[in-house]
Amino acid sequence: VESLLLECEELKEKLITSATEFKNKSLETDIIEGGRQSRADKISPDNNQEELISAKHDELKTLLMELESIEKENADMKQKLEILKNEMEKSTHHMNEMTDELDQLRKQNGIFREENRRLRQEKTALMRQIEEVVNQQVQRDKIIDEFGEAIDTRVSEWEETLDNKDAEIRNLKDQLSKSSLLSTSLTRDQESVQVKELREEIAKRDKIITDLESKLIESVEELNESASLIENLKLNNRKLEKSAKRKDQRDLLRKAHEAQERVLLLQESLKQAEDNLTMKSEQICQLLDTLRKYEDANHGLTSSLQEIKDLKKQISTKTEYIQDLVTMINKLEDLNSQHEIQITVL
Repeated sequence: VESLLLECEELKEKLITSATEFKNKSLETDIIEGGRQSRADKISPDNNQEELISAKHDELKTLLMELESIEKENADMKQKLEILKNEMEKSTHHMNEMTDELDQLRKQNGIFREENRRLRQEKTALMRQIEEVVNQQVQRDKIIDEFGEAIDTRVSEWEETLDNKDAEIRNLKDQLSKSSLLSTSLTRDQESVQVKELREEIAKRDKIITDLESKLIESVEELNESASLIENLKLNNRKLEKSAKRKDQRDLLRKAHEAQERVLLLQESLKQAEDNLTMKSEQICQLLDTLRKYEDANHGLTSSLQEIKDLKKQISTKTEYIQDLVTMINKLEDLNSQHEIQITVL
């Protein structure tokens, strides 16, 4: 644009100079014609007049030719000036369009920066949540491992205690089988009370096992729901928007938290079962003490011993079933941990 303006200024100066030169030459021509006219009046010879007229005509022709060339240059300069004006208008219009586009780009850049800042904040918050979930998962895995080790230790202790009690009962049975005296009605009443208590304890244990089974089924359903949610998240991960992804992740975390609460309830139920088994062991010890007393008094307890033996078999069966439930719960805890790890990774 500056170069076009400079060219316009130069053309204007050339036009002004050409007009000035034309005026000066016209004045000079008039002066020359006046001088020649005065000389022609003084000089009478015809030859001199013809020469002067011829020279004047030649000079006029030259001036006319110069004038035509100047006018032609003037027309060319006007045409160039019009072209330059049109180009300047186009350049100005283009500059205005570029300015508008630049303003729009600046606005879009500001919007993009704000969006980038918001996404960074969301990313930071999500990373913080993921770290918290991972830490909670590590702590939960540690607690589950400790709980499993404690259960294994207690089960081993129970098995060892029951084996010892079995050996003592066999010894007492051998000793009591040699006794020839029958037990009195009082002894049978006492034994029947103890047998009744054992049956009630077995009924309570059956109820505990039923509760454990129902809770175990609920935990399996929760784990299946978590697995199906994970599969759905994997299938829809490429189609959903980021806000939807974050919502699914929160739902999965909520499901994992509910599964963890189920595991805690199962842990409490197992603790109750352990307490019941401990009480049962104490009752067996008391029963053995009673049998020893009756043995010392030479009372025969053949029928009662057989009933106690049957009850003991039932107790052993229930204990094995509880151990199977504990094993299944441990497996479910492992599956829950794997699902939570998958959720954390997603």
